[in-house]
Amino acid sequence: MISACSKSSDPITAMPIPSDSTAFPNHLMFEKDGHGSLNGWAFHPAIIGDTANFEVDTPPTGGTWSLKLHKADTPHGSNNVTRTFTNISSGIYELSSWMKIKYLLPAGTSPEGSISIIKSSNGVSYTKTTTSGDSIVWHQVNLLDTLVLLPSDSLTIMLAAGASDTAAHGNPMWFDDVTFRKVK
Repeated sequence: MISACSKSSDPITAMPIPSDSTAFPNHLMFEKDGHGSLNGWAFHPAIIGDTANFEVDTPPTGGTWSLKLHKADTPHGSNNVTRTFTNISSGIYELSSWMKIKYLLPAGTSPEGSISIIKSSNGVSYTKTTTSGDSIVWHQVNLLDTLVLLPSDSLTIMLAAGASDTAAHGNPMWFDDVTFRKVK
């Protein structure tokens, strides 16, 4: 169930998945009909005016377009995209994404970007995150999480570009070929 999202202001819509499903968007690319597209992801700008962009630059897995997010110009915010799922059974889940950044970071600076799995249960959120690493070439980042889920819980996957610091202002991050799957 992948649906196109034409505007970054579109609301987040939970994507229903059967509780016995082991299939999620596999190899989700940020393109549709030959154009860059959020394909059902919701963009969340850190400040007014921030944008999600698409570039003709992709990992070795193929495709034409990738998602380019800029670091936020705020110390505690990030430009990010999310996708939410409901009606999912408990198990071990894997989120992976191909990523790269424009500039290498000096030692000791804040992490560039991240991928996250966010479980929401009864108004409380639990987040598992891994940072992107410091690479100007496409590389795959994986995140495993064991989740005990109630029928009323939801899962959100998030790709985030990170917050700004003085050493890496404006350092964009690219994401593509995102997979989210139940491993066991």
